[in-house]
Amino acid sequence: MKMKTNVSSGGQMDRLVNYIFREYVTKNIKNINGTNITEITEDYSAGKLENEIKKITQILVKGIFGATVILSYVFLFVISTACEQKHEHVTEGGLATHLDTNKELQLKFWSDFFQNIDANQAPRLTGPLVVMEGNTFEVALVGELNGVTHIQWLVDGRLINNNNRRLLKMTAELSSILKIQARIFSAEKEIVLTHFVQVVEYMDGFECIEEIALDGPFLMWEDDVGTYRVKLPHCMKDRRYNFLWSINQRALNHSTQSSDLIQYRFEQGSPLLNQISVKLIFNDRLIAQLTREVVVLPKRSSLPGPEQEPNHSEKEKHECPQVGEEKVVSRKTIVETEPCGFHGEKVVSWELVQLQQCALDGNGIRRWSERTQKNHVGSSECLKQKCTIAKDGQTILIDDGQTVTGLIFGTEKEVLTCEWNEEGYYRIYQVRKDVACHNGRLQDVKQYRGELMEEKSCPKYYWDATEVWSECSGDCGGTQNRIFRCMDQYGQVSVDEQRCLKNSDKPIEKRVCSLKLDQVVRLEERVHQETVGSEKCDSKEIGQVIVTKKSIIQQEYVCSNHQVVMAREHTVKTELHKERQCTNYVASRCSHDSLSVTEARGRFQWMKKCENQIPILKEFLDEYHRSGIKDGQKRSFDSKRPLYASFMYVDRGKTKVWKAPTQDDEPCWVPNQAYIAAICVSSCATPDQYTLVGDALKGSVRWMTFKDALENKETLVQTLSNNTLNRKNTYQATRVDQWVTEFMDTEHDIAVIRTRSGGLLKLTLNHPMVLADGTLKWVSDLKVGDSLIDAHFNQDEIVSIEVQKYFGKVYNIFTLSSSIPQNIVVINNYLTGSAMFQNEAADLINRRIFRNELLKKVQQNSLLHRDTRDKRRGISRP
Repeated sequence: MKMKTNVSSGGQMDRLVNYIFREYVTKNIKNINGTNITEITEDYSAGKLENEIKKITQILVKGIFGATVILSYVFLFVISTACEQKHEHVTEGGLATHLDTNKELQLKFWSDFFQNIDANQAPRLTGPLVVMEGNTFEVALVGELNGVTHIQWLVDGRLINNNNRRLLKMTAELSSILKIQARIFSAEKEIVLTHFVQVVEYMDGFECIEEIALDGPFLMWEDDVGTYRVKLPHCMKDRRYNFLWSINQRALNHSTQSSDLIQYRFEQGSPLLNQISVKLIFNDRLIAQLTREVVVLPKRSSLPGPEQEPNHSEKEKHECPQVGEEKVVSRKTIVETEPCGFHGEKVVSWELVQLQQCALDGNGIRRWSERTQKNHVGSSECLKQKCTIAKDGQTILIDDGQTVTGLIFGTEKEVLTCEWNEEGYYRIYQVRKDVACHNGRLQDVKQYRGELMEEKSCPKYYWDATEVWSECSGDCGGTQNRIFRCMDQYGQVSVDEQRCLKNSDKPIEKRVCSLKLDQVVRLEERVHQETVGSEKCDSKEIGQVIVTKKSIIQQEYVCSNHQVVMAREHTVKTELHKERQCTNYVASRCSHDSLSVTEARGRFQWMKKCENQIPILKEFLDEYHRSGIKDGQKRSFDSKRPLYASFMYVDRGKTKVWKAPTQDDEPCWVPNQAYIAAICVSSCATPDQYTLVGDALKGSVRWMTFKDALENKETLVQTLSNNTLNRKNTYQATRVDQWVTEFMDTEHDIAVIRTRSGGLLKLTLNHPMVLADGTLKWVSDLKVGDSLIDAHFNQDEIVSIEVQKYFGKVYNIFTLSSSIPQNIVVINNYLTGSAMFQNEAADLINRRIFRNELLKKVQQNSLLHRDTRDKRRGISRP
């Protein structure tokens, strides 16, 4: 901060005070104890400090104190007042007031500078105009500026540092527009430069937005015309934008709103510091706002300070008054025709402006040089474009207004109504159109039915004689009847014989049975199977190996006295068979023996009570603990949603389910040949549902069905990252604890869910799904109209839910993490919960588990580009 040395009041005393203040206080007292007075008093009010020092100087002039006393007084006063305020910590109000009071000083600086140095070397701030949230960016002070003594950086009026560096490095935090200022002190000069940065959220398809630029001059004279253009980076060029221009927050007229370029005249009386701003609108959405500061100087005749009038002979050497000055000689408008579109044309209007510009010749004389400037005025629509059509297997070109007849545009299917209301019969015809070309677009003139392409006519029924005969009327002799059946011309057998009887009676054909007595009429075989023992499973397995004996017994039947009798019976083959009913000590889904939390805990307490009386219980519990899963760990027998054991037993050679007691007061008893068959837990997805497995860092991320993932023993699955705000780490590879499947094939109620984008899910009713509002819900609680979240964080509305019966196994997964994001997996391209939410985290269902982090990523209108993003990320949809 520099203090002014002139005062407004007149009189000899004031002039003497000013002289002493300038000659002795500001020049001779340069350094007291190593501290510069100007630095000490920078944060002190300039007016107050100046008035106090001048009072001291007046005392000096009147002879009351000697020079030494005055110098001491000045030193003590300056030090005491400076200590009352912290150096380099200026309040926003004080700083703003100071900046406003220096407009005249800044005007003089820019005027002097522009007269002596090329405008391209003017000091200015450079840096990006748009920055994505979380990215680091730099704003630099560049240009010609000699003798800089001090630099202060401010962001939105807040002092950042005072380290005299010409570079400010920052990390963008989400806000509207940052106002970054550099306050520069240099010799007798002081200026403030401003740079504007908009901070935006990450947007798909706009990754290169930080390269956008607003080109145009930084320093101008009044009444000059400045040309400003938006320079789009490569990833933003293939879109159509609206451009909303404004100068000093005043919107320009409507004719500029669709152009990336404007020409604006800064009229006489414009402010020194101006803001030019443009908003980029795409699909009614604000993409970015670019703002730049422009310094506009008055004409030379209105600049402050005296001007030296050159002598008459010096003026006569030059044709023009000032280098860079331009004047318009003439204007005229021309109209041209340009090609456009597909063999079309448009009318373009241009304004040709003949200009003269003042420049120096080789002898240093200012002379007028002429140049022509071509300005675009407007363009018509693209007219008379031709059209391409496919006809007779070839692509042809037709002129605007031409009509072509008989073009094939697909087929039309006519469903037939048959006599017996049979379904699936139809005729397929060609669909033909007459079309006309209008400005590059085909328009339908007429549509009609063409030739018959395919027909499946209604069936006709007849009696078909088979090679099958009825049994003989006697056991050993008699007659047989041929079997006739009602068929159609497509070879389909009808169960309704009335369709054939309408046309004719059913034929009758008989024959005499040919059978020799005492010969074998037939052989019959029956299988006899019995359980003969059992064996233990391998170490660290539960269940048992059942040993059965299988015998094939053959019986011969012959005719005797016109009756069929059994002649003999003998055993043809006998073999032993071992059936392994063993599983690892891992959890399975047990729909055949489904228990509640209370029932599961009760069964565990019954097993603990009876383990010393029933050997299979003690053997199982000991081995289970030795396998490494202890009570108290997640998914243990006494956890929040516990595991439980399921029993089977062998009865007459067949394996059956035995539902063990679920209360600890039940007696200690199990059936003969009973064994523990499975450790049970919930699961939910059908085997044909896909999930993402692998590690992105190794390039191994891929879709795989649950059945294949379990059989391949995949060890990594893709889940949400704990830091969902970081767009580069939305997903992470999480280690699999266990793939869960059904212990045995069972009938299930499966919800078939279809979404508006065409997505399909097949899940059990107790499967957890993530909704677009951040809540977690059972499938049974979903309804049409709810929105799911797909793998790219797009909302996808449910359009139908149908519950179907399914017989087989269902699957799920446990991860080795208790973190909520690392238990959100992708099934068939949608975010769902792992088996943890069906077990120890079941209380999170119907609660909002995600808020800002996930919901910021949900973009409702981005479904159109989903397949493009999938391809770019190397992931194909299942």
